[in-house]
Amino acid sequence: MSQAPARRSASALPATPAGRVRDTLDAAEEAFAANTKRAIRADTDDFIRWCIAQKRESLPAGPETVVAYLDDLAARTNPRTAKPLAVATLARRLASLAWLHRVHGHPDPTKAAPVQLKMKALARRKGTRQTQALGLGRAELDLIFAAIGDGPLLEDLRDAALLAVGYDALLRRSELVTLRVEDIKIEADGSGLLYLARSKTDQDGQGHYGWLAPDTVHRLRAWTEARADALRAETKRLRKELSGLAAALREGRVVNGARRRQALERALARLDGAADALWLQVGQGGAVLGPLAVRGPDPGRRVSEIFKRRAEAAGLDPALVSGHSLRVGAAQDLTAAGFGLPAIQQAGRWKSPSMPARYAEKIVPRQGAMAQLAGKQGRR
Repeated sequence: MSQAPARRSASALPATPAGRVRDTLDAAEEAFAANTKRAIRADTDDFIRWCIAQKRESLPAGPETVVAYLDDLAARTNPRTAKPLAVATLARRLASLAWLHRVHGHPDPTKAAPVQLKMKALARRKGTRQTQALGLGRAELDLIFAAIGDGPLLEDLRDAALLAVGYDALLRRSELVTLRVEDIKIEADGSGLLYLARSKTDQDGQGHYGWLAPDTVHRLRAWTEARADALRAETKRLRKELSGLAAALREGRVVNGARRRQALERALARLDGAADALWLQVGQGGAVLGPLAVRGPDPGRRVSEIFKRRAEAAGLDPALVSGHSLRVGAAQDLTAAGFGLPAIQQAGRWKSPSMPARYAEKIVPRQGAMAQLAGKQGRR
Protein backbone atom coordinates (compact mmCIF):
# COMPACT_ATOMS: atom_id res chain seq x y z
CA MET A 1 0.00 0.00 0.00
CA SER A 2 1.40 3.41 -0.94
CA GLN A 3 1.70 5.93 1.85
CA ALA A 4 -0.05 9.28 1.68
CA PRO A 5 2.30 12.25 1.35
CA ALA A 6 3.31 13.72 4.70
CA ARG A 7 1.58 16.97 5.60
CA ARG A 8 3.71 20.00 6.23
CA SER A 9 3.79 21.08 9.86
CA ALA A 10 1.63 24.13 10.54
CA SER A 11 4.66 25.78 12.15
CA ALA A 12 6.89 25.28 9.09
CA LEU A 13 7.78 28.39 7.09
CA PRO A 14 5.75 28.69 3.90
CA ALA A 15 7.83 28.14 0.77
CA THR A 16 6.76 31.38 -0.94
CA PRO A 17 8.44 34.72 -0.14
CA ALA A 18 5.04 36.29 0.59
CA GLY A 19 4.28 33.53 3.10
CA ARG A 20 7.65 34.02 4.76
CA VAL A 21 7.01 37.76 5.07
CA ARG A 22 3.60 37.18 6.65
CA ASP A 23 5.02 34.72 9.16
CA THR A 24 7.87 37.09 10.04
CA LEU A 25 5.48 40.00 10.55
CA ASP A 26 3.17 37.84 12.66
CA ALA A 27 6.12 36.84 14.83
CA ALA A 28 7.08 40.52 15.21
CA GLU A 29 3.54 41.56 16.22
CA GLU A 30 4.69 43.56 19.25
CA ALA A 31 7.73 45.08 17.53
CA PHE A 32 5.86 47.27 15.04
CA ALA A 33 3.11 49.83 15.17
CA ALA A 34 -0.01 48.66 13.33
CA ASN A 35 0.48 51.23 10.54
CA THR A 36 4.12 50.23 10.07
CA LYS A 37 3.28 46.55 9.91
CA ARG A 38 0.48 47.23 7.44
CA ALA A 39 2.78 49.31 5.20
CA ILE A 40 5.52 46.67 5.19
CA ARG A 41 3.04 43.95 4.31
CA ALA A 42 1.49 45.98 1.47
CA ASP A 43 4.86 47.09 0.09
CA THR A 44 6.47 43.66 0.14
CA ASP A 45 3.36 41.95 -1.26
CA ASP A 46 3.34 44.41 -4.17
CA PHE A 47 7.02 43.81 -4.86
CA ILE A 48 6.65 40.04 -4.76
CA ARG A 49 3.62 40.11 -7.07
CA TRP A 50 5.55 42.30 -9.50
CA CYS A 51 8.52 39.92 -9.42
CA ILE A 52 6.25 36.95 -10.13
CA ALA A 53 4.71 38.75 -13.11
CA GLN A 54 8.18 39.71 -14.38
CA LYS A 55 9.60 36.23 -13.68
CA ARG A 56 12.27 37.72 -11.41
CA GLU A 57 13.65 36.49 -8.11
CA SER A 58 12.18 38.48 -5.20
CA LEU A 59 14.07 37.08 -2.23
CA PRO A 60 16.89 37.72 -2.54
CA ALA A 61 16.50 40.34 -5.23
CA GLY A 62 19.39 41.77 -7.21
CA PRO A 63 19.97 45.51 -7.61
CA GLU A 64 18.92 45.32 -11.27
CA THR A 65 15.53 43.93 -10.16
CA VAL A 66 15.02 46.78 -7.68
CA VAL A 67 15.97 49.36 -10.34
CA ALA A 68 13.42 47.87 -12.74
CA TYR A 69 10.80 47.88 -9.97
CA LEU A 70 11.48 51.57 -9.28
CA ASP A 71 10.99 52.35 -12.95
CA ASP A 72 7.65 50.56 -12.83
CA LEU A 73 6.61 52.45 -9.68
CA ALA A 74 7.59 55.78 -11.23
CA ALA A 75 5.12 55.13 -14.05
CA ARG A 76 2.22 54.33 -11.71
CA THR A 77 -0.41 56.70 -10.35
CA ASN A 78 -2.06 56.89 -6.96
CA PRO A 79 -5.54 55.35 -7.40
CA ARG A 80 -7.10 57.89 -5.00
CA THR A 81 -5.59 61.07 -6.46
CA ALA A 82 -4.75 59.92 -10.03
CA LYS A 83 -1.35 61.60 -9.52
CA PRO A 84 2.05 59.91 -9.98
CA LEU A 85 3.44 58.20 -6.89
CA ALA A 86 5.50 60.61 -4.80
CA VAL A 87 9.21 60.14 -4.18
CA ALA A 88 8.38 59.64 -0.49
CA THR A 89 6.24 56.63 -1.45
CA LEU A 90 9.09 55.16 -3.48
CA ALA A 91 11.47 55.71 -0.56
CA ARG A 92 9.07 53.89 1.75
CA ARG A 93 8.90 50.96 -0.67
CA LEU A 94 12.70 50.77 -0.64
CA ALA A 95 12.75 50.82 3.17
CA SER A 96 10.33 47.88 3.22
CA LEU A 97 12.46 45.95 0.72
CA ALA A 98 15.55 46.64 2.83
CA TRP A 99 13.76 45.24 5.90
CA LEU A 100 12.58 42.22 3.88
CA HIS A 101 16.15 41.27 2.99
CA ARG A 102 17.76 42.06 6.34
CA VAL A 103 15.26 40.08 8.36
CA HIS A 104 15.85 37.00 6.19
CA GLY A 105 19.64 37.29 6.28
CA HIS A 106 20.17 38.51 2.72
CA PRO A 107 22.30 41.43 1.51
CA ASP A 108 20.34 44.65 1.16
CA PRO A 109 20.03 45.42 -2.58
CA THR A 110 18.63 48.92 -1.95
CA LYS A 111 22.07 50.11 -0.83
CA ALA A 112 23.69 49.19 -4.14
CA ALA A 113 24.99 52.09 -6.25
CA PRO A 114 22.59 51.51 -9.21
CA VAL A 115 19.56 51.68 -6.90
CA GLN A 116 20.81 54.82 -5.13
CA LEU A 117 21.52 56.51 -8.47
CA LYS A 118 18.07 55.58 -9.75
CA MET A 119 16.42 57.14 -6.66
CA LYS A 120 18.43 60.34 -7.12
CA ALA A 121 17.37 60.51 -10.76
CA LEU A 122 13.72 59.99 -9.86
CA ALA A 123 13.94 62.61 -7.12
CA ARG A 124 15.33 65.14 -9.61
CA ARG A 125 12.61 64.30 -12.10
CA LYS A 126 9.67 64.21 -9.69
CA GLY A 127 10.81 66.61 -6.97
CA THR A 128 10.75 65.63 -3.32
CA ARG A 129 8.36 68.15 -1.80
CA GLN A 130 5.22 66.63 -0.34
CA THR A 131 1.89 68.46 -0.14
CA GLN A 132 1.48 69.86 3.35
CA ALA A 133 -1.83 69.79 5.15
CA LEU A 134 -3.49 73.12 5.88
CA GLY A 135 -2.59 74.19 9.38
CA LEU A 136 -5.56 74.67 11.69
CA GLY A 137 -4.04 77.22 14.02
CA ARG A 138 -5.71 79.40 16.60
CA ALA A 139 -7.14 81.81 14.04
CA GLU A 140 -8.69 78.98 12.03
CA LEU A 141 -9.98 77.26 15.16
CA ASP A 142 -11.70 80.45 16.30
CA LEU A 143 -13.50 80.57 12.94
CA ILE A 144 -14.56 76.94 13.37
CA PHE A 145 -15.72 77.48 16.97
CA ALA A 146 -17.75 80.49 15.86
CA ALA A 147 -19.41 78.37 13.15
CA ILE A 148 -20.16 75.60 15.66
CA GLY A 149 -21.66 78.02 18.16
CA ASP A 150 -22.63 77.40 21.78
CA GLY A 151 -25.70 75.25 21.20
CA PRO A 152 -26.52 72.05 23.10
CA LEU A 153 -26.33 69.64 20.16
CA LEU A 154 -24.30 66.59 21.17
CA GLU A 155 -22.33 66.49 17.93
CA ASP A 156 -21.40 70.18 18.24
CA LEU A 157 -20.21 69.73 21.83
CA ARG A 158 -18.11 66.74 20.82
CA ASP A 159 -16.50 68.38 17.80
CA ALA A 160 -15.62 71.58 19.67
CA ALA A 161 -13.97 69.60 22.46
CA LEU A 162 -12.25 67.25 19.99
CA LEU A 163 -10.68 70.13 18.07
CA ALA A 164 -9.66 71.99 21.22
CA VAL A 165 -7.98 68.94 22.80
CA GLY A 166 -6.25 67.98 19.55
CA TYR A 167 -4.79 71.47 19.18
CA ASP A 168 -3.57 71.92 22.77
CA ALA A 169 -1.93 68.48 22.93
CA LEU A 170 -0.78 68.39 19.26
CA LEU A 171 -2.44 65.01 18.86
CA ARG A 172 -2.49 62.83 15.78
CA ARG A 173 -5.91 61.53 14.82
CA SER A 174 -4.90 57.99 15.80
CA GLU A 175 -3.95 59.32 19.24
CA LEU A 176 -7.16 61.29 19.67
CA VAL A 177 -9.41 58.25 19.25
CA THR A 178 -7.49 56.21 21.84
CA LEU A 179 -8.24 58.65 24.67
CA ARG A 180 -10.36 57.47 27.58
CA VAL A 181 -12.38 59.56 30.01
CA GLU A 182 -9.97 58.71 32.80
CA ASP A 183 -7.03 60.09 30.78
CA ILE A 184 -8.15 63.66 31.53
CA LYS A 185 -7.49 65.22 34.94
CA ILE A 186 -8.75 68.69 35.88
CA GLU A 187 -6.30 70.85 37.81
CA ALA A 188 -7.19 73.29 40.59
CA ASP A 189 -6.48 76.31 38.35
CA GLY A 190 -8.99 75.16 35.73
CA SER A 191 -6.44 73.75 33.31
CA GLY A 192 -6.24 70.08 32.43
CA LEU A 193 -3.66 67.32 32.25
CA LEU A 194 -3.98 64.75 29.48
CA TYR A 195 -2.29 61.36 29.65
CA LEU A 196 -1.43 59.75 26.33
CA ALA A 197 -0.71 56.09 27.03
CA ARG A 198 0.79 55.30 23.63
CA SER A 199 1.63 57.15 20.45
CA LYS A 200 3.35 56.74 17.10
CA THR A 201 6.70 57.70 18.64
CA ASP A 202 6.06 55.81 21.90
CA GLN A 203 5.38 52.23 20.90
CA ASP A 204 6.85 51.00 24.21
CA GLY A 205 3.95 52.62 26.05
CA GLN A 206 6.00 54.80 28.41
CA GLY A 207 3.27 57.43 28.23
CA HIS A 208 3.27 61.18 27.83
CA TYR A 209 1.47 64.06 29.54
CA GLY A 210 0.00 67.04 27.72
CA TRP A 211 -1.46 70.30 28.99
CA LEU A 212 -4.96 71.59 28.25
CA ALA A 213 -5.91 75.26 28.54
CA PRO A 214 -8.86 76.29 30.74
CA ASP A 215 -11.03 77.16 27.72
CA THR A 216 -10.37 73.68 26.33
CA VAL A 217 -11.31 72.15 29.68
CA HIS A 218 -14.55 74.15 29.61
CA ARG A 219 -15.44 72.67 26.21
CA LEU A 220 -14.36 69.23 27.40
CA ARG A 221 -16.55 69.40 30.50
CA ALA A 222 -19.59 70.38 28.44
CA TRP A 223 -18.98 67.39 26.18
CA THR A 224 -18.30 64.80 28.91
CA GLU A 225 -21.41 65.78 30.87
CA ALA A 226 -23.61 65.57 27.76
CA ARG A 227 -21.82 62.39 26.70
CA ALA A 228 -22.60 60.63 29.97
CA ASP A 229 -26.29 61.61 29.82
CA ALA A 230 -26.62 60.52 26.19
CA LEU A 231 -24.85 57.21 26.80
CA ARG A 232 -27.14 56.40 29.74
CA ALA A 233 -30.27 57.40 27.81
CA GLU A 234 -29.39 55.34 24.74
CA THR A 235 -28.43 52.30 26.82
CA LYS A 236 -31.72 52.54 28.73
CA ARG A 237 -33.70 52.86 25.50
CA LEU A 238 -32.05 49.85 23.88
CA ARG A 239 -32.48 47.68 26.96
CA LYS A 240 -36.14 48.63 27.19
CA GLU A 241 -36.68 47.79 23.53
CA LEU A 242 -34.82 44.49 23.93
CA SER A 243 -36.91 43.59 26.99
CA GLY A 244 -40.12 44.40 25.13
CA LEU A 245 -39.03 42.32 22.15
CA ALA A 246 -38.17 39.37 24.39
CA ALA A 247 -41.63 39.53 25.98
CA ALA A 248 -43.29 39.71 22.58
CA LEU A 249 -41.33 36.68 21.40
CA ARG A 250 -42.33 34.68 24.47
CA GLU A 251 -46.00 35.58 24.00
CA GLY A 252 -45.95 34.82 20.31
CA ARG A 253 -46.78 38.38 19.28
CA VAL A 254 -43.65 38.54 17.12
CA VAL A 255 -42.80 35.70 14.76
CA ASN A 256 -39.45 36.65 13.22
CA GLY A 257 -37.77 38.82 15.85
CA ALA A 258 -34.42 37.03 16.02
CA ARG A 259 -32.70 39.40 13.61
CA ARG A 260 -33.95 42.47 15.47
CA ARG A 261 -32.86 40.98 18.78
CA GLN A 262 -29.36 40.37 17.42
CA ALA A 263 -29.19 43.95 16.15
CA LEU A 264 -30.19 45.31 19.56
CA GLU A 265 -27.66 43.08 21.31
CA ARG A 266 -24.91 44.27 18.98
CA ALA A 267 -25.88 47.91 19.58
CA LEU A 268 -25.74 47.36 23.35
CA ALA A 269 -22.35 45.68 23.01
CA ARG A 270 -21.04 48.72 21.12
CA LEU A 271 -22.27 51.02 23.87
CA ASP A 272 -20.67 48.81 26.52
CA GLY A 273 -17.43 49.02 24.58
CA ALA A 274 -17.73 52.80 24.46
CA ALA A 275 -18.21 53.23 28.21
CA ASP A 276 -14.60 54.36 28.76
CA ALA A 277 -13.98 56.00 25.37
CA LEU A 278 -13.71 59.79 25.53
CA TRP A 279 -15.12 60.31 22.05
CA LEU A 280 -18.34 58.74 20.82
CA GLN A 281 -19.90 58.40 17.40
CA VAL A 282 -23.11 60.41 17.21
CA GLY A 283 -25.85 59.51 14.75
CA GLN A 284 -28.88 61.37 13.47
CA GLY A 285 -30.99 62.93 16.17
CA GLY A 286 -28.10 62.81 18.65
CA ALA A 287 -28.22 59.05 19.20
CA VAL A 288 -25.00 57.54 20.52
CA LEU A 289 -23.81 54.72 18.26
CA GLY A 290 -20.56 53.63 19.93
CA PRO A 291 -16.92 54.73 20.09
CA LEU A 292 -15.65 57.22 17.52
CA ALA A 293 -12.71 54.95 16.72
CA VAL A 294 -13.14 52.73 13.67
CA ARG A 295 -12.13 49.10 13.63
CA GLY A 296 -9.50 48.15 11.10
CA PRO A 297 -6.37 49.76 9.71
CA ASP A 298 -7.42 53.40 10.15
CA PRO A 299 -9.07 53.87 13.57
CA GLY A 300 -8.99 57.67 13.33
CA ARG A 301 -10.70 57.97 9.95
CA ARG A 302 -13.78 59.70 11.37
CA VAL A 303 -11.59 62.38 12.96
CA SER A 304 -10.38 63.53 9.54
CA GLU A 305 -13.97 63.59 8.30
CA ILE A 306 -14.96 65.79 11.25
CA PHE A 307 -12.04 68.19 10.66
CA LYS A 308 -12.92 68.54 6.98
CA ARG A 309 -16.63 69.07 7.62
CA ARG A 310 -16.06 71.67 10.31
CA ALA A 311 -13.42 73.49 8.27
CA GLU A 312 -15.73 73.70 5.27
CA ALA A 313 -18.56 75.08 7.44
CA ALA A 314 -16.15 77.82 8.57
CA GLY A 315 -15.25 78.78 4.99
CA LEU A 316 -11.92 76.90 4.80
CA ASP A 317 -10.90 74.56 1.99
CA PRO A 318 -11.65 71.02 3.21
CA ALA A 319 -9.47 69.47 0.49
CA LEU A 320 -6.38 70.83 2.27
CA VAL A 321 -7.43 69.64 5.73
CA SER A 322 -6.21 66.32 7.12
CA GLY A 323 -5.89 64.51 10.42
CA HIS A 324 -2.55 66.29 10.89
CA SER A 325 -3.89 69.80 10.42
CA LEU A 326 -4.08 70.54 14.15
CA ARG A 327 -0.45 69.48 14.65
CA VAL A 328 0.63 71.63 11.71
CA GLY A 329 -1.34 74.62 12.99
CA ALA A 330 -0.09 74.30 16.56
CA ALA A 331 3.52 73.98 15.38
CA GLN A 332 3.12 77.09 13.24
CA ASP A 333 1.56 79.02 16.12
CA LEU A 334 4.41 77.99 18.43
CA THR A 335 6.95 79.15 15.85
CA ALA A 336 5.18 82.48 15.36
CA ALA A 337 5.17 82.97 19.15
CA GLY A 338 8.97 82.64 19.21
CA PHE A 339 9.42 79.09 20.52
CA GLY A 340 12.43 77.22 19.17
CA LEU A 341 12.52 73.81 17.53
CA PRO A 342 13.49 71.88 20.69
CA ALA A 343 10.42 73.15 22.56
CA ILE A 344 8.14 72.50 19.58
CA GLN A 345 9.62 69.05 19.07
CA GLN A 346 8.99 68.20 22.72
CA ALA A 347 5.42 69.53 22.62
CA GLY A 348 4.52 67.43 19.60
CA ARG A 349 6.52 64.34 20.58
CA TRP A 350 8.58 64.42 17.38
CA LYS A 351 11.74 62.34 17.51
CA SER A 352 13.31 64.42 14.77
CA PRO A 353 13.14 68.21 14.25
CA SER A 354 12.64 67.80 10.50
CA MET A 355 8.82 67.72 10.50
CA PRO A 356 8.18 70.67 12.86
CA ALA A 357 10.84 72.59 10.94
CA ARG A 358 8.98 71.95 7.70
CA TYR A 359 5.66 72.92 9.24
CA ALA A 360 7.20 76.21 10.33
CA GLU A 361 9.11 77.00 7.15
CA LYS A 362 6.62 79.65 5.99
CA ILE A 363 6.63 81.31 9.42
CA VAL A 364 10.40 81.52 9.99
CA PRO A 365 11.17 83.96 7.12
CA ARG A 366 8.77 86.49 8.67
CA GLN A 367 10.96 86.46 11.77
CA GLY A 368 14.29 86.29 9.94
CA ALA A 369 17.08 88.81 9.59
CA MET A 370 15.68 90.51 6.49
CA ALA A 371 12.23 90.90 8.05
CA GLN A 372 13.81 92.45 11.14
CA LEU A 373 16.03 94.69 8.99
CA ALA A 374 13.02 95.95 7.06
CA GLY A 375 11.37 96.82 10.36
CA LYS A 376 14.41 98.75 11.55
CA GLN A 377 14.52 100.59 8.23
CA GLY A 378 10.90 101.60 8.63
CA ARG A 379 9.86 99.83 5.43
CA ARG A 380 6.18 99.10 5.70
